[in-house]
Amino acid sequence: MRRCGDPGRGLSVAERLEIRQRVATGETFVAVAAAVGCSTKWIQRQFIGTGGLAPQAQARSPLGVSLGEREEISRGLRAGDSRRVIARRLGRAPSMVSRYVAPNGGAVQVPRLAG
Repeated sequence: MRRCGDPGRGLSVAERLEIRQRVATGETFVAVAAAVGCSTKWIQRQFIGTGGLAPQAQARSPLGVSLGEREEISRGLRAGDSRRVIARRLGRAPSMVSRYVAPNGGAVQVPRLAG
């Protein structure tokens, strides 16, 4: 077995990348260590020292309100449209628009200009 932790005998950038990819795909530290030729303990220490793998980005639910829909709701409220009209324009249920608007401050109050 190769001595990965010894000075001057460390792993190349490509080998370190391979280790991270193997762990990210679900391989155990034992399997990764055997494939790379290092001890399991060394692999574990590398992940402890670097904070482990970065968390994967969570995919947004298609049932949630997208950025474009939020902008459209905001524009509709500013224009004075009812929640039903906004929902019809978005192709969504009026209750979805109401559930989004209520906790976010309700309808937008637009100041009227004198004149």
